[in-house]
This record gives sequence, structure tokens and C-alpha cells, in this order.
Amino acid sequence: MEKKNTIAMIGFIIGCANYICCCCFGAVFGIAGIICSIIGYNNAKDGVYSEKYSYRTFAVAGIVMNAIAIVGNIIIAILQLFTGMIGALAEAL
Repeated sequence: MEKKNTIAMIGFIIGCANYICCCCFGAVFGIAGIICSIIGYNNAKDGVYSEKYSYRTFAVAGIVMNAIAIVGNIIIAILQLFTGMIGALAEAL
């Protein structure tokens, strides 16, 4: 039985989960997903697994999805901070 690159698949699944619960733990899941996806990609690239079960595409998709989720969470945090400052300024006036 051939070994499968499950760490690449885990990174992809974490990337999918980021879009479901991005408001709660998106940055934490994003970092964990990127780490898993990079490890999975390196394993696929080094030939640890057979070509059929390397899941290199899932690793690349996981890296992209998790990176987008992290950037999105940073943008949301900045917008929340900015709107909170505007609200506090409006109350002061």
C-alpha cells in the first residue's frame, strides 16, 4: 500500500475551514494551514510519496487559500480598528 501525503490534504482542509469560521480563528488556522501545506509541498517535491498520491496540487491550493485568509483577516482587523477610532472620535465631538 502506497503512502499518501495527508499533511498536504490537512493544509487544504484547514484552508477550506478558514472561509467557514474566518471571524473566530482565521489567523491561527491560516498559519497552521500554511505550515502544513508547505511541509506537504516539500514532501511532494522531494519524492517522498509516489506521483499518484503526492497531492502537490492540494498543497499549493492550501498555501494560496490560507494566505488569502490571513490577508483578509488582517484587513478586517484594520477596518475594525479604524471604524472603532472613528466612532470614538464622533462621540468625543
